[in-house]
Amino acid sequence: MNGAVEMFEILHSSFGDMCVVDNFDTSIISSKVDDLVLVWWTPFTGNSGSFQQCGDLKCFITQDRLFQHHPKFQMFLFYGSNLEIGDLPLPRKSQDIWSLFHEESPKNIPFLSHEEGISLFNYTATFSRASDVPLTLQYIKSFESLTDHQYYVTIKDKNKLLEHLSPVLYVQSDCDTPLDRDKYVEELMKYIPVDSYGSCLHNKDLPKS
Repeated sequence: MNGAVEMFEILHSSFGDMCVVDNFDTSIISSKVDDLVLVWWTPFTGNSGSFQQCGDLKCFITQDRLFQHHPKFQMFLFYGSNLEIGDLPLPRKSQDIWSLFHEESPKNIPFLSHEEGISLFNYTATFSRASDVPLTLQYIKSFESLTDHQYYVTIKDKNKLLEHLSPVLYVQSDCDTPLDRDKYVEELMKYIPVDSYGSCLHNKDLPKS
């Protein structure tokens, strides 16, 4: 299954109604595609079809559900925020690989926070460290971008700024979250100053300019 993981990593680097068809003529969709096929069951990229290279693997990725009938179909991709439990590619075949990509809050799709939900997928890419492809540094392009000094602020300047600002900034206006992050920040405030600019735990106003 290592090949499947590599294909799943392709979506990490790249970024209609269900059709039930009997005796489907695969020549209609296979005439120009001779690579492994991955289908976005819940559209994410808005791309009707593109080829992606990842190491030695080349795949065709599409949101056209008809390609589930392609002879080289390999995997269903699901974008978590658009996932509907009543709209899945059923009946599920034993060889079907389901992969989840979800870079947003679990609040969007509560059932993904439960074992019964997340276990539907063979592979996952989420903020969880337990994911096959964790997204903790999703939008960081390179190690150099982490160590670049372009926006570096010296300790001397930081200490001067602390005369008017707290070392921690919290901007949060969605106060009803399943993870109850406000409770965590409220506890943190007992040990370190926190400037909270949102409506939740608000203690400081945003500057007017």
